[in-house]
Amino acid sequence: MSSIRAAGSFPPLSRLQLDQYLRRINLDASLVLNRPPSLEVANFFTKHHTKTVPFENLALLFQGTPGSIDPDTIFEQLVTNKRGGYCYQNTILIVGALQALGFKAATGLARMIKWDETKKDYIMGPLIHMIGLIEIETAEGTGIHLLDVGRHRLQHILDIEGGSTLTNYADETYQIRKEDVYVPNSYTLYQKRAPWAELADGVDPNSDLFQPQFSFSLEKYRPADFEIFNHFVVTKHILTSTLFVNIATETGGCASILGNAFRRREDAEHRFLDQKVDIQCVDELVSILESEFGLKMTEGELEAAKKNYQ
Repeated sequence: MSSIRAAGSFPPLSRLQLDQYLRRINLDASLVLNRPPSLEVANFFTKHHTKTVPFENLALLFQGTPGSIDPDTIFEQLVTNKRGGYCYQNTILIVGALQALGFKAATGLARMIKWDETKKDYIMGPLIHMIGLIEIETAEGTGIHLLDVGRHRLQHILDIEGGSTLTNYADETYQIRKEDVYVPNSYTLYQKRAPWAELADGVDPNSDLFQPQFSFSLEKYRPADFEIFNHFVVTKHILTSTLFVNIATETGGCASILGNAFRRREDAEHRFLDQKVDIQCVDELVSILESEFGLKMTEGELEAAKKNYQ
């Protein structure tokens, strides 16, 4: 398997930035500093990041502010200003933190897969979802692992070889399968909902209940490549027209907003905390953003959001 090379990738965080980022994600520095890169250290980062830095598109949706993939701008937004971002911004930040600790890590791209009810088939989307590819040495050898802190909020990185499986937040299961879908040596991330959850559209009840989420390869890209892909995201993607917010909860679940619908899904032990709310007014939106996601809207976003509830 080809190795991950940092040449031409986004730069690592500085030591000062790394210290600030660790405080932002409430991660004890003693757990990760002065330790060699490992699966355990990487998973400390993903678990803390997914619970503290939301996936969100408030500025893009309500003010039409194009999301930047400049690392310093991302740091100011997600760390200094304690906001969230979409997959590009979340991934560039956490990959930069891992690189600062000596990890061989890079940003990659995936094609989202969705069910088309009219065609009764899964449709492969454009190459626009940003993922992380992390090289880890274990007792079994060196392997490349998938990192996804976008909407999927994977709490651990996944070895892309050998059908790696993860029980994630809200008792959802994720699995990687090697499938040459659109290029040789590509992989697909599958998701299976919790046992009590309604089946996703397109899932055969007589199957293993896994649904494809996205397909990716190990192709390497440079920041200039991502500028092109990011331009599509901030001008043509559904993020420009629909509200998306997502964060993992401290109780092992996941809180999300899609459009005007808030939902909290928990694991088996905490299902009594499950919640569904149809957001009826901007005051309700503000309250949910602050209480569930730690997000405070700007005055400009607030004024624009009021038009959605007139």
